[in-house]
Amino acid sequence: MDGFSGICLARNLRVAVLASKMAEATGHTNNHLGRRENRGDPKRPWKGRGGTTASPIARERPTHFISIPLDHVVSFTTQVSQFTDTLLAASPPITGLDRSIIISPNRLHLTLGVMNLTTEEHESRGPLADSSQGGTDSKSSRKTVAEALALLHSLKPYVESTLQGQPLQLCLDEFAVMKRSPSGEADVMYVGPTPGRPKAEEHTRSVDVITNINKTFIENGFITDTRPLKLHCTVINTSHRKTAQGGRTRRTPFSMSQIEEFLTQNPHTAGTLLSPEGLLSIRELNICRMGSRDKFGRYVKAGGIAW
Repeated sequence: MDGFSGICLARNLRVAVLASKMAEATGHTNNHLGRRENRGDPKRPWKGRGGTTASPIARERPTHFISIPLDHVVSFTTQVSQFTDTLLAASPPITGLDRSIIISPNRLHLTLGVMNLTTEEHESRGPLADSSQGGTDSKSSRKTVAEALALLHSLKPYVESTLQGQPLQLCLDEFAVMKRSPSGEADVMYVGPTPGRPKAEEHTRSVDVITNINKTFIENGFITDTRPLKLHCTVINTSHRKTAQGGRTRRTPFSMSQIEEFLTQNPHTAGTLLSPEGLLSIRELNICRMGSRDKFGRYVKAGGIAW
């Protein structure tokens, strides 16, 4: 990769700005970064992606998510690690960047949607009247992990037939951030498909399958976020920031503008990671528990399908 390609790489780090509800109401974009809404109090409404205050289920924090695991794609995880290690070694250091906010290779994945599930079968039955409050018991309508797994398993024949026995084949050819301040700071950096750029037929077919799975879970009441699915694999997230002693600390953003400047000066940093010809092959879909870790540091699977 020559210097010109490095400049193009830096310039192509697109920014997906997510407007807050207040911004939508006033017609202005909220560029505030480092905000940690509703953390530390599990009884307060979860206002993450797709969260609303209208649905009793949406007020609960998500417990599980549908995952396309990438931790076993060694070529991908190795290159991501090399990329982030190089950023961490930058001199002068990139403001706000430290190892605690780098996502472990064992936890790299694409999310098809988050869900609030219970392991108690009786809680999945219809809403029960609460005579003391004159309302309904919201927890009684929660879907179960078993029901989510049953729906996922029912989609396996569709996946196999549509992909004609082939794996999901996805092209992740762009680094971007979820929200960016006017000064170039951000909280989340990810790698995903470049919007609008032509892709291989295998990628397009795989995205169609993924999108239909997401829609099916929405239609069946498991996923409450009805916005179009945005495929992204998070590689940096300041919500994980820790002190030198390992304790939690404030969510402080990192400088995306400094990362772009570094990439311009060091055009070989990303290697072939963002090559549009590179397709990641995955043959499984899992339902995992949010925030969980197995002995290898991976998310704990409740179950899934493979083909």
